[in-house]
Amino acid sequence: RAGALVHRPAAGGACGVLRGPTVIVRRGLGETVVGPPLTDLPGNLRHAQNFFTKGSSSYGEFKQQCVSLRLFAFGGVTVGCVLALFIDPPKSSYWCRWSPTSLPSFLKSMFFGKAPPLFLTEPSNHKTDVAAMVKNIVQPKLGAEEEEAPKATSNNKKFKVCVCGGAGGIGQPLSM
Repeated sequence: RAGALVHRPAAGGACGVLRGPTVIVRRGLGETVVGPPLTDLPGNLRHAQNFFTKGSSSYGEFKQQCVSLRLFAFGGVTVGCVLALFIDPPKSSYWCRWSPTSLPSFLKSMFFGKAPPLFLTEPSNHKTDVAAMVKNIVQPKLGAEEEEAPKATSNNKKFKVCVCGGAGGIGQPLSM
């Protein structure tokens, strides 16, 4: 009987006049569901094809054609973007690390073992004679002459090497 307060029949007939809160609650926006549901792909495909082949005779038909076309356009754009990423992936280190193609190796390392660490875990045992390396690089001919025939004079020239680094920028050359 709650509807009796909202909807009273008119005196002359069966049609009623809307009064009270019903006038505010009922909105005529035209948002009723018309056409096949989104899960009905053949029905939506028919409406999407009609968008290109047949004109629409009403706004409702045009709207249904647009809704059906939107379903396939979204799928097509998504498949196109994914395909473009697999054919020509970005060259960034972020993409190389987090792309879907690195997922199998990540899962393998997670379950079957780990790669060796990136940084050293113990001191290195290599010994390098830096002075001999610099002598071979800077004075290869002078070093060879000294070994072949020692000079009789005591006026041997000794060279000093000064290595100057750049100001910290990328690609700054070293000067010697």
